[in-house]
Amino acid sequence: MSYYWWSLPNNWAECLNSISVLLKNPALVNKSQIKIELLDKDKKLLKSLQTSGISVGDPSWITFKFPNIETKKGDTLFIKVHTDNPKPDTLYI
Repeated sequence: MSYYWWSLPNNWAECLNSISVLLKNPALVNKSQIKIELLDKDKKLLKSLQTSGISVGDPSWITFKFPNIETKKGDTLFIKVHTDNPKPDTLYI
């Protein structure tokens, strides 16, 4: 499981409606479920997306679109990515 965080830049719009995550599934080994979650600064779940390792290339961008979330400059958001594949080194972010 991996967490990535970022602070929204000063010129940020007042809403967020998509994110893209670059994932790498080496040799397309991971065919398990992959969960991508968008969390607020307190790590409260805002949005969740599930996909299959079969849909992740070596590498590929996964775009996650959702209804607008109100944001403001300086907000900190987290992206949490995890898979139920027990083998190590089958998914890279």
